[in-house]
Amino acid sequence: MQAEPEAMREIEARMVELLAERGVAKDGVISLDDVNALKTQMGDPKEFSENGETRESSDEATESPNDTRYKPSKRLMRDTQQGVLGGVCSGLAAYFGIDVVLVRLIAVGLLFVSFGTAVLVYIVLWLVVPEAKTAADKLQMRGEPVTLDSLKNFSMSEIAGRDIVSNGSEIARKCIGITTGVVALIMMAGFLIALVVGGWSGFSIIGLLDGFTAQPYALGMLISLIVGGIALVLLCGLFATMALTWRARRSVVLSMLAALIIGSFAISSTAIFGLQVSAELPRDVKRLTRVVKLDLPDMTGVKSIRMKDDAMHLSLQYKKSSEPTRAELHYMDLKGVEKPEVKFDRQGDVLYVNVSHKSNSRCVNGSAGAVFLLGSRTGMLCGSDFNWARVVFYGPVDIITGDTNQFELAE
Repeated sequence: MQAEPEAMREIEARMVELLAERGVAKDGVISLDDVNALKTQMGDPKEFSENGETRESSDEATESPNDTRYKPSKRLMRDTQQGVLGGVCSGLAAYFGIDVVLVRLIAVGLLFVSFGTAVLVYIVLWLVVPEAKTAADKLQMRGEPVTLDSLKNFSMSEIAGRDIVSNGSEIARKCIGITTGVVALIMMAGFLIALVVGGWSGFSIIGLLDGFTAQPYALGMLISLIVGGIALVLLCGLFATMALTWRARRSVVLSMLAALIIGSFAISSTAIFGLQVSAELPRDVKRLTRVVKLDLPDMTGVKSIRMKDDAMHLSLQYKKSSEPTRAELHYMDLKGVEKPEVKFDRQGDVLYVNVSHKSNSRCVNGSAGAVFLLGSRTGMLCGSDFNWARVVFYGPVDIITGDTNQFELAE
């Protein structure tokens, strides 16, 4: 049998491996049983002709079905030669007979939905799954029989570097890559816009919390969110690059792994700072809230209480009482903001309420961040349970029966 030197080295390596499994050490004695075992598992050298092609044996069809050559078993191994990091994805692709880039795209996609669990699974597989070092390992990884013929052909194909891919498969690859890449780019653009808008609104809200014990924790939460957002944008961009080029470069994968780790730390720190904010903010609100009694006009005949259309900094509450109607102003004593001025305007049986602030710059109109942080339902930072200006009325029940009243009932 004549074969290329590389093929012969692979065949010899496989023979050494099989002999080692039978307990034959280096420089040990090989028995006839060992030789017969090698022939059974790898084939008889006489089956090869001088030109390297396998001869058809007349009794081939009558070989025992129990022969291990005809029942190859697959082994899950890491293909580090084709791998980017530890060869886990390329090993899985070889084991299941699918394209390695598709496996890598799936693996990267799992990073977004598994919240980092996929990284732990990858590391465990990297440590547990053995590496395919020889041609015999790579054949077993694909479920092919490890014989003299297969070793020779595999080695020659590796040397030649032939990679036959059908046109249909290539078109399918490009379609999947382009579609996935475009979706990832759209997601990246959306996250980038959200990052810019959210960061701008967030720093505006942090400025409004001057005097709050929760302010430094809120700043830490915002910075953590920004860092996590940057990591998410980078992940989408790198994933789009890998999908569009249909190549998983080592530098790209390492960058994605670094972004994922940074994002995981950012999520953890966001949760920690968020818990601190949720604990400190109610205490700050209670500490800074002031209550002032308001002078009401004559309430005789008043059937309805309404806010002025431009009273966007105001929330009304009504508490049932058998006493004559009275009102209180609840506001937060913040730095740089003077006490709100409440005005009443009676028109017939309707009492209109308005409020004005001397420093409206400390209110953020329509800020989604204000709604998230302070629970506003009026579109302003000063709304609902954490209002900067809230007028509470105490009075009989007949005033609150009108359909035009604009306040919350409070027990």
